[in-house]
Parts: sequence; structure tokens; C-alpha cells
Amino acid sequence: MNVLDHFAIPYKGLGVGLHELHFQVDNDFFASFEEPVLDNGNFEVILHLDKRIDHSILTFEVMGHTVTTCDRCTAEIKLPVNGEYTLHLKFSESEVEEEEIVYLHPDTSIINVAKYVYDVIGVSVPMTNIYDCENDPYKNCNEQVLNRLGPQADDEQISNDEMPSPWDGLKGMNFDN
Repeated sequence: MNVLDHFAIPYKGLGVGLHELHFQVDNDFFASFEEPVLDNGNFEVILHLDKRIDHSILTFEVMGHTVTTCDRCTAEIKLPVNGEYTLHLKFSESEVEEEEIVYLHPDTSIINVAKYVYDVIGVSVPMTNIYDCENDPYKNCNEQVLNRLGPQADDEQISNDEMPSPWDGLKGMNFDN
């Protein structure tokens, strides 16, 4: 059985109203996609499907983490990932996708939401791989890297007067030959 088959919803069999579905996403899920955004993570996805007579509203909630390298200290971290995304399903003779609207053929009986789950997780991952690990029971920061970077690694503010200019290296050079 394909990992993505678990994300197939028997849409025609659902009654009108609110439905809540739970999905677990792990490394096998990401391996099912070509060039995955993530290759290591564990997520819980809750899908709130509000089926109405003429359309449906799907709200995805993502909670979990991905294992990645910290952008600040280069240590391996469990980066928390949380997000929410709403998608509207409408019916049309031609299956078209817009930014937040998916048009399905009226005869569609099963909807596979794996692609949408993948996209929601992808846009929920923070752009920078850092987080406040001070409250973690085991702080796994690479102190050698942080010490080498200096006070900026500790997010201390440095005034513009104290910052060296990139042009300081040119001072004192004689350009007249």
C-alpha cells in the first residue's frame, strides 16, 4: 500500500457538515515526493472539512517538528513547525486550481489531500532554522561556533558606531603610483 493512500477521503460518502480527520506525517511521506522540501520530520495534521451542498472548506492545522541544522550554531535541532491553511473546494467540469480554490469534477468521489498536506507543511516551515532553545531540558547549541561568532550570536545589539566598516581595510592604502 502506498503511503499517500492514507490521505484519500471518500468525499461522496461524507454527509453535509463538519468532519475532522487526523493524519500522521513522517519521513516516509516526504520520500513519496520528488525533491521533497523536507526529508526528516514528524507532524500531526488535523483536517477540518466543512462539507456544504455546493462547495467545501478544508482547514489544515499542522503541528510538529523537522530535524535540521541550526542556522545560528550549526547544531542539529528539532525545529518546531506550526501552521494553518484554508482551501476551498468547488465543482466544475474542468479541474482547475487557483491559489486557494480547487475545482473538482462533479463526479469526483475520492479526494486525496496528500499534496495539500505536503504544501501546507512546506509553507509552514520557518524561513530561518533557529528557535529559542533556552527552555529545552538539553540545550544542544554548539557553543564553539557561538563563541567564535561573538556577541552577535547571542542576539546582542551593537550600535552602528561600534560596528567595523567594510571600508576599514582600505584605510592607509596608497593608490597613487
